[in-house]
Amino acid sequence: MKAAQKGALQLWNGGGDCCKKRGDARWAALRSNEQPHAYVAAYSREDARRVVAEYCGRMPSLTLVRDYWSHGVWGVRMEGVVPERGLWLEFSLSEPPVRVV
Repeated sequence: MKAAQKGALQLWNGGGDCCKKRGDARWAALRSNEQPHAYVAAYSREDARRVVAEYCGRMPSLTLVRDYWSHGVWGVRMEGVVPERGLWLEFSLSEPPVRVV
């Protein structure tokens, strides 16, 4: 187990525009003013950035995760979802978040 993976999972949620993945039809279906919401469970802030990169191929900035995402908050939309390392995106308020990693 990597050093970053020791300890308890931490939770974040925030704007998902940094998670945009070319070739994923769900992104292409969004209107120009829509932005998915991201929910991340990871072992550290750096691990959260790596989880996002596993999906879209690039890490969000440290500033974005540190200053603009809510840390320690899973979010009402994630009630009932057991946290495990991964990334969930909410593409529409009419549908539950979808696990992508």
